[in-house]
Amino acid sequence: MIESNSQNENNKKEPILLKDEMATEKHIHHYPKKRSHVGPVILILLGVILLLSNLGIDFNWNILWPSIIIIIGLILLIGRDTVGGWVIAVLIIAIAGGLIYTLSTTDWGKDIGINFGDFRFDFSFDKIDVKTKQINIEQNDYPDAKKINLSVDLGIGTYTLSNNDDDKNIFWSESAYNYSNLEPILNQSYEDNILNLQFTTIEDRSFNLFGYTDLKADYNLKLGQSDIITDFDLNIGTGTAIIDLNNQNYSKLDTHIGTGNITVNLAGTNESVSMIKFDVGTGKLNFNGLGSANTDELLGEFGTGTVTLNFDGEYSLKKMQAEIDGGTGKLIITIPKKIGFKIIPSVGTGSISINGKKINKDDDFISDNYEKAQNLIDFKLEIGTGSIEIAIPE
Repeated sequence: MIESNSQNENNKKEPILLKDEMATEKHIHHYPKKRSHVGPVILILLGVILLLSNLGIDFNWNILWPSIIIIIGLILLIGRDTVGGWVIAVLIIAIAGGLIYTLSTTDWGKDIGINFGDFRFDFSFDKIDVKTKQINIEQNDYPDAKKINLSVDLGIGTYTLSNNDDDKNIFWSESAYNYSNLEPILNQSYEDNILNLQFTTIEDRSFNLFGYTDLKADYNLKLGQSDIITDFDLNIGTGTAIIDLNNQNYSKLDTHIGTGNITVNLAGTNESVSMIKFDVGTGKLNFNGLGSANTDELLGEFGTGTVTLNFDGEYSLKKMQAEIDGGTGKLIITIPKKIGFKIIPSVGTGSISINGKKINKDDDFISDNYEKAQNLIDFKLEIGTGSIEIAIPE
């Protein structure tokens, strides 16, 4: 019986495949499906264009856009072996090129764009001859105003903001621009003796897909009553701004920068400032005369940009608290020798130095004159892979 079972098991053989079946099985291969690179390439191209434009790099868009269309068309042709595929690709390039040309050069495309929430992509150049515009608010319009909330929101261009005591005007501006969507407007409201002003452009959050050639966007703003307490909310995207608040009576100063560059000059003694705040993306911020601000609190954040803080000025406040959080950028701080200061650092792989000498990034640092100085600054500084450079001039 045992021998019989063994023979039965040996007789169980694999099924015999016919010659054609063996050939078929032998030549079956599973190849991964080819993925189209069109989508990623389009996203990369758009991303590069937006980034370079935000960095202020000017292009000849009449040449760039057709080139992009040709590149995309060539990518579409990859893997097309048929004559029909070539014909379809050529038709797509021709239709897309003609449509974009029509949108950008005719009145039909003047107001056509795509909205993404509060942001807008425009298809039209809409370039005009340089125009100038003045906006002013006379003191007689709001004779009982006790406070001003001023918001400045400009995506591109250059602007200056200063105070200039004027018996006639509370606010005055003069602008020059050569794109219609960069025309300035001033929104205003008044309630409980508080004047709310928002200076912006007709389309303050628009991006022209064809770029701005020979851009002209200059805005000059002045406050006429420096004794009226003012709260500032200043926003700039890719442009440049110079803010002079010498002897201006203000309570809050909030500054926002994308890839732009802002210089803020503070001079003269001010007793009313409760907070100064800033956030910087990849741009640059330069604060001068922070000692004159006499603020209780300085708060700031920055990414890959550069922030320079100069704490000179006419101090009247005993102590200031400064809390700043940075990423991969650079923070430069200048502290007068007479000021006592303490630093509580939190540094990742970055560095912190005083007068060029690196200090232990894990330990608190207290200046030698901290106990005796009349004016003190307590810093809480955080940085990732960036650097903190502190200078104490002799």
